[in-house]
Amino acid sequence: MNTKDLESKIIAKCWKDPEFRKKFIQNPNETVHSWVKNHPEFKKLADGLSFKAIECKQNDLVIALPPAPTEWGNLSESELEKLAAAHAWLSEYCATTGQFCTGSKFCD
Repeated sequence: MNTKDLESKIIAKCWKDPEFRKKFIQNPNETVHSWVKNHPEFKKLADGLSFKAIECKQNDLVIALPPAPTEWGNLSESELEKLAAAHAWLSEYCATTGQFCTGSKFCD
């Protein structure tokens, strides 16, 4: 199990269960840590994470800022942009279609 697996389970639960969604938006840490009690395969993973919830509308673009790559302090701005683009492509979600993009950089 990895963070994408956990994220997928939480999103699906929020879509299916309006009460869980409400609780998750109000207090994501408490909600997830309570939820993993019934999903032990995620307990160890969740114990090391802090959760934040952002409720998005269809045309919202959420940009999650990962920690800066400290070990690559000598990279040029152009090189850092390429690194950031690779990160964005790997985690891209299409707000237009509401689906994860597969195989291409942009959703049709």
